[in-house]
Amino acid sequence: WTSAVTGLMDNAVNFIFPQATGPWGYITHFGIYHGAVRGFGTGLGFGALVNAKWIQGGDTTQFSPGKLDITMN
Repeated sequence: WTSAVTGLMDNAVNFIFPQATGPWGYITHFGIYHGAVRGFGTGLGFGALVNAKWIQGGDTTQFSPGKLDITMN
């Protein structure tokens, strides 16, 4: 992460998600959590995508450096 403004940060590396095994639908927001199991852990930050993205089964989603702006909790 790189600091953009106080309380805001940008990703410094590629974030690559595993291949979707089925349709996820539209993704509009993202969150970063401290925990290995979905639904558990402490929320560290969040953000909204500028453009919603439809994820089909078989898609691999990634965000290039600087493409995620996160608001820290």
